[in-house]
Amino acid sequence: MVHALEESGRVLARNGRIIDIRPVTSYPPIEVITGDGTRLAGRADDSLGLPDDQAANHAVAEALRQGVFFKETEAQFQFMYYWDTLAQMQAYVEERLSDWIILGKTTLQNVSRLLSESSGQVQLRLSLEVLISVYRKPG
Repeated sequence: MVHALEESGRVLARNGRIIDIRPVTSYPPIEVITGDGTRLAGRADDSLGLPDDQAANHAVAEALRQGVFFKETEAQFQFMYYWDTLAQMQAYVEERLSDWIILGKTTLQNVSRLLSESSGQVQLRLSLEVLISVYRKPG
């Protein structure tokens, strides 16, 4: 990422901006949503992404230290995934998120139990914390 930031700094116009959007390690909640409310089933393990978080943070800090960019603004927001069944959630996580999200056995058992206790429309939700930062090249 350091090279990408350096290259961005080289080709970006004066006062040009780059936007950094990425999930951050937060052990996101997995919830079961019913007509009666929302219940926490457990948390996913997203610690596989921690080395990438740390490397990205280090690269950004180095670009800021070198004066390649300066931070204009930063915020966090939640990005939520929804599924209708446990099988859908497991398949999606396995296919698209398995390089950094682990669904633990206990959490999956809790989801299954909560689903069996629920009647009517049910959804499963995974809420990721996402960091968005805007950096500007000095003019």
